Amino acid sequence: MSDHIHQPTVLHQDKYGYLVYCPNCSGFQISYGTFALSQNQHDLECFADLINRYYHRYAQRTERMRRDIFLDTPYVGFGIILSAADLERLNSILQKGLLILAAQDPVSQQ
Repeated sequence: MSDHIHQPTVLHQDKYGYLVYCPNCSGFQISYGTFALSQNQHDLECFADLINRYYHRYAQRTERMRRDIFLDTPYVGFGIILSAADLERLNSILQKGLLILAAQDPVSQQ
């Protein structure tokens, strides 16, 4: 994010994390557990789609807390490991935040 005063708008926040938007730089930040990502809208939507697909793939898993679902990242040797419960909570943050963003966008309401 560039040099300016950030005025983040909280799109969604719960005890597990948050999704905020800064209108001054058109940047988003998602925080969950021990990681935070700063992204533009396109990258955020791609990440949300990925998490949503993983969530649906593992939704019926009985061992909800076992952290063995690996998400690859663009960085060699670095990934994110989540449980089915983590995926559910992260997906909830992302989907609720994107719904609020869409509701605030006058173009999407036409």
